[in-house]
Amino acid sequence: MTDTEHPMNHELRQIIQEVAHLELSVDRLSDSDDLYEAGLSSLNTIQLMLAIEKHFNVEIPDRMLNRHLFQSIGSLAEAVSQLQRDSVNGGEPVRAIALPDCNPPASSEDGHALDTAATAVAQVATRFADAVDREARFPSEAIDAMREHRLLGAMVPVELGGMGASLEAVTSACRILGHACSSAAMIYAMHQIEVICVLEHAMSVPWHRGFLEQVAAHEWLLASATSEDGVGGNLRNSRCAIEPDEDDAFTLHKLTPTISYGAYADAILATARRSPSATAAEQVLVTILKDDTTLTRRSGWDTFGMRGTCSEGFVLESRGRLEQVFPVSFGEVAERTMVPASHILWSSLWTGIASDAFSRAHRYFRAQAQDKSTGTSPAGGRIAEALGLLQAMQGRIDTALRLYARSAATLSWSETMADAAQINTLKTYVSTTALQVVMHTVMICGMAAYKNGTPFTLSRHIRDLYSAPLMINNDQSMMDDTTLQNPPAHAADLDDRHGVNALRDALVDAGLLIPMGVRGLYGRSETFESVVSAIDALVTRVGADQHAEVLRFPPAMNRTDFEHSEYLKGFPQLAGTVHSFCGTEHEHQRVLQCLERGEDWTGFQKPTYVVMTPAACYPAYPVIARRGPLPAQGRTLDLFSYCFRHEPSLDATRMQLFRMREYVRLGTAEQILAFRTEWIERGKRMMEMLALPHDVDLANDPFFGRGGRIAAFSQRELNLKFEMRVPIESDARLTACLSFNYHRDHFGLLWGIKTRDDAVAHTGCVGFGMERITLGLFKHHGLDVQAWPESTPGPDAAVPARVLTLPRDPAGYRAHALHGPTMVWKQTNCYVDLWIELLSQWGFDPYAMLPFTVAQDFEGDQFTFFKVPLEDLESLYGIVVQEHAIFEPLEHHVEQQVRRGNVMLVEVDAWHLPDTRGISYQRQHTKTTIGIDAIDAQAGEIGYFHNAGYYRAAGDDYHGLLGIGTSASLAPYVECAKRRFEPIRSAALREASLSLLARHFNRRPASNPVTAFHDALARNAAAIASQPISYFHSYSFNTLRQLGANFELLGRCLRWLDADDAWAPGYTGAFCASITACDTIASEAMVLEFRLARACARRNEDRCESTLEVIERAYASLIDELGGNSTPLQPHGGSSDPRRDAGSPLQ
Repeated sequence: MTDTEHPMNHELRQIIQEVAHLELSVDRLSDSDDLYEAGLSSLNTIQLMLAIEKHFNVEIPDRMLNRHLFQSIGSLAEAVSQLQRDSVNGGEPVRAIALPDCNPPASSEDGHALDTAATAVAQVATRFADAVDREARFPSEAIDAMREHRLLGAMVPVELGGMGASLEAVTSACRILGHACSSAAMIYAMHQIEVICVLEHAMSVPWHRGFLEQVAAHEWLLASATSEDGVGGNLRNSRCAIEPDEDDAFTLHKLTPTISYGAYADAILATARRSPSATAAEQVLVTILKDDTTLTRRSGWDTFGMRGTCSEGFVLESRGRLEQVFPVSFGEVAERTMVPASHILWSSLWTGIASDAFSRAHRYFRAQAQDKSTGTSPAGGRIAEALGLLQAMQGRIDTALRLYARSAATLSWSETMADAAQINTLKTYVSTTALQVVMHTVMICGMAAYKNGTPFTLSRHIRDLYSAPLMINNDQSMMDDTTLQNPPAHAADLDDRHGVNALRDALVDAGLLIPMGVRGLYGRSETFESVVSAIDALVTRVGADQHAEVLRFPPAMNRTDFEHSEYLKGFPQLAGTVHSFCGTEHEHQRVLQCLERGEDWTGFQKPTYVVMTPAACYPAYPVIARRGPLPAQGRTLDLFSYCFRHEPSLDATRMQLFRMREYVRLGTAEQILAFRTEWIERGKRMMEMLALPHDVDLANDPFFGRGGRIAAFSQRELNLKFEMRVPIESDARLTACLSFNYHRDHFGLLWGIKTRDDAVAHTGCVGFGMERITLGLFKHHGLDVQAWPESTPGPDAAVPARVLTLPRDPAGYRAHALHGPTMVWKQTNCYVDLWIELLSQWGFDPYAMLPFTVAQDFEGDQFTFFKVPLEDLESLYGIVVQEHAIFEPLEHHVEQQVRRGNVMLVEVDAWHLPDTRGISYQRQHTKTTIGIDAIDAQAGEIGYFHNAGYYRAAGDDYHGLLGIGTSASLAPYVECAKRRFEPIRSAALREASLSLLARHFNRRPASNPVTAFHDALARNAAAIASQPISYFHSYSFNTLRQLGANFELLGRCLRWLDADDAWAPGYTGAFCASITACDTIASEAMVLEFRLARACARRNEDRCESTLEVIERAYASLIDELGGNSTPLQPHGGSSDPRRDAGSPLQ
């Protein structure tokens, strides 16, 4: 087998060599399937370590068997196994691991060409990077190399003389240049940001097309002048203005605190007011040429980092033609292009800087690994951590590129709030995470990084990256993150011209919509209203069995109720208040004078006690609250209202006044989740009846500001909001037409709504955007209603194959920290692993359930297969788990319970589980438990939790897992998990968990279970060594894994009980010694497993006396510490001897 066939083998060997500190020559390593198959076939760290020993023909010394080694090799095993698991969602397994210091391959030919050119430029930039930094000078050598390799004109279309490179290709080039010289990379990124602004917003102007031809022909360097004195750092305001001159000419005079590399640029894109009479916010972008511009330096550039960007201050004076002014507002350019492109390209070059630091640390680590006298260090763990952060950064960038590409055909990426949040947080995340990576590398290289002049010096990397959070200051960016989607009100809001939005123009031309001179405000024709009425009737028919109480409210509500609703906390940018003149006759005259002079007269208005209704359900909650407790079955409301949200837009799907139909459900959590699941299915049927293409996806509301970012993240993490989306503006962009929301107890607490048994009510709703559904029909069936199909597609119609929309994305699923890279035991057992992930996805803290682990015993032939007690789940989280009788096909039971919002825990044969590919999948029959939370019987698909992840199964796997078409005589064991009661929250949860720890501590074994296992192993060591390795895997799972994983979880629980301080270095809290004992048991159990596995593989008996003695002492220490007077267990009934404890259940 060749490296060409398995490109990951060489990289894998290198990592193994470094992690294991083995002094081996790469020349000795022949290609081997052993390593590849070991990595793919098991998440088990031990199996991969055995493969390493076998392949290298070496023995890893006992002194190296520690937590750091297990974590590092465990992370490697997980990474290799992930390659195989990724193929579950389609395609052949990818046999490659992308190392962080290897630039990601471009997705097209232009990408490959640009990477090659950027690499050549990087070689030049590297030679001069230190001199550029030291002298704070312009990186002229690197820029000359860019011109030589045609990098500056790369994005210019081919027909204009450029390479036609994509943003993705330029992003890759920025990362390559970031490896070499930060300043050169930043200049390149800023130049390309200006190019893409011209490409996307000024190509309709002949002057700018000619300008781009010059950029490509002469490799011109472009700069920007968007900052200005006297505007408080607000780039969206200008003091200077385009001063029209004779013969369609203009002049511009601007005071700029910085123009990066302005003295070296061939052209500058500057912001200014549209005209001398325009407001500060009415900005345009204008392209000015070097030959027409005078720059008078007014401040220098002697800075901490990024010293070669030469971002000096200037007085800018220029002349030009009015055709050099962009045809659209700067707000539109910034919102749609400049901001997202800046965040993507800056983030890529910052990742390149961090990646170069990682490469230096990597080389240092390898050099140290050759020196056996250095012993084992934590550096391997830091290497793994830095690697993970780099991969996360690149993942964020890749996601942003996909979002940007998806929004290419839309008016604005920021009009999809989820996309805006991801793009906007990209910059803040990468700018801080890159610094974290470099600090890891500093700790790896030590003084070699701290000193200047060494091959591993990192001074420049640190200083350059400290500029990253300051570029559009992170704090300001997070405070003002909604300004891009909701710019300050100004005259541009009145601009609802033709020629910008094709669908809107067609609707207006057909007389279906009537523009009213303000963005997002329309009249409707009779035809339009007839369609809305028909949709309203359809919603009524579909929801007829809901027996809902019909309530209709005006488009305005009581201001007091509105203020109490907390809407202003989350969405101040959308709210609309009603003001009125309340002044005197004299003030009335002043109003009239203002009108005559064209001045602002609104200062004489005062708020009334009426506000615009933001959502149809908002007036209903205070009404229902005043009625008292809900009936036993809860209550369902049918609501319909005009709503107002201040989102002026040229997009017809984003109106400021629109109609919303809602069904609102009030009751228990179980009732609400069942209601939501049911309406998601009804929504799908409605869209099929209307013959509208659609999908359902996780979503979040457009929360405002820094706190809103957290709220949006939480909303998505807890799966509280889903949207049914239809392509309306374009096929590439999906618009939410229905939303399915679970508010939990938010409105119940806010308004004091109670259930019949005096519990806080939960609420949820399904909302129908009446105008958006109507627009979808016009988009897909045409503007002539008479030509629409008279009926929905029949059974013979060609409809796409159904695909189950899962409540979470398997490919992007993030496991809980208890399954993270810092754990020695990546998995425990299928039941506990499942509950860790399920609780996390339900918004609960899994740490609280773990006290039961303290009671583990040795049962004579195995350690207790530890499972969370069901009564603990109910007392902590309000989750009821009951065995489910199977008297119909399992598929029917699962459908029914999932529809009610429950999760079905089913014992299945891992033969059919695609996530176990390479382990059990179609290789061996193994019993395991999965948690099914999504099913589509028609499509034959399920979504399920298993071990540390979330997956999809379909086709034959679906049938096998649900026993369809099999002759099994016994039904599987099935449990139904449902959220039934109110969970314990916040500090009270820790207190309740601590009480459980005391109770389970009193259930602990009468004697040391490790001693009992020690004795059993001494009797059986020879027999174990004589068994095949397959037997050892089963033996190890039921003994060593259950022991090590159990006490590692107990240690994490104790850290959590001692609050956040327990994770800090130097921690000395109440459970400190107990945590240390648990960590020792976990690590040494892994050592024990490896030693026994090696003995079994080599047929050599090993009683592992020394390791077992360490574990025995650690267990005894743990029990003594937990039972001592210094721990918080004593007030809860703990004792050093439960048999003498009056409160013990054993009495």
